Amino acid sequence: MSSPSTQPPIRELVVRQAQHLPAAPQIFARLTMLLEEDGGDIEQVQELVTLDPALAGQVLLMANSVYYRGESGISSIRDAVGRMGVMEVHRAVGIAMAAKLFSNGIPAYGMSAETMWSNSVAGALAMECLARHSGNNEHEGYTIGLLRQIGKLALGNVLRQESPPLRCPDDGDLYAWERARFDLTNLEATAAILTAWKLSPRLIDGVRHSLDLSCGPANREAHLLHLANWVVEQLNLGVPLERGLWKLTPQVCEVSGVDEALVQSCIDETATEWRALKSIMAD
Repeated sequence: MSSPSTQPPIRELVVRQAQHLPAAPQIFARLTMLLEEDGGDIEQVQELVTLDPALAGQVLLMANSVYYRGESGISSIRDAVGRMGVMEVHRAVGIAMAAKLFSNGIPAYGMSAETMWSNSVAGALAMECLARHSGNNEHEGYTIGLLRQIGKLALGNVLRQESPPLRCPDDGDLYAWERARFDLTNLEATAAILTAWKLSPRLIDGVRHSLDLSCGPANREAHLLHLANWVVEQLNLGVPLERGLWKLTPQVCEVSGVDEALVQSCIDETATEWRALKSIMAD
């Protein structure tokens, strides 16, 4: 990397790294914003998804799967929207996006492609479940659950430029190490990227504060994401470097608008959905 005197600010480096990622996550983010604005126009959804032919192909594969009760083959995104609905297309785009985005894992964090995909998709499903039961927006919850690891990917790409490549230690405090190394945590890096992609400030703050919860009760998304990460950890799909950081407490549940029994039920719901979606990706 450049010397500290000539190196651009780390946030600038992170956003620059995000600009070189595949188009899929930005398409997913734009689709989320489209749903926020008007519920999703079929023509606009089709236009967005087909910007990335590989992504569109994966969505069609999912649309034709048993999971979506595909009794006859379809070959267009328009037909996929008709069969699945806009919300399910958004979900399918996210799953395919995660597979593409994390296909090489993040070596700097010791995370394989399988770990990244499983954690991200399970986190999205857990957020969707918790949002549904707490009266929050499901597709927004799904979005930040799926994208919250993108900061690790960007920081990992920055670390990869080291010679030899630097790796996060396995036995330390991940966030303290990131703060010392970058003066930036991976959650703050994710927030910087989502800001560049113009997602809602409320969702961005939800990611940024999901660990420390310093936003207080003003941001329910942060508390829901904290609980979603706890759910994922109970399924043994958590990030090893984050083990034990996510807590199920009465206070977090109260702010989130759920009770502990409901959070426990989301473990089973998330596991069932995750297994079904994993089987689709394996076909």
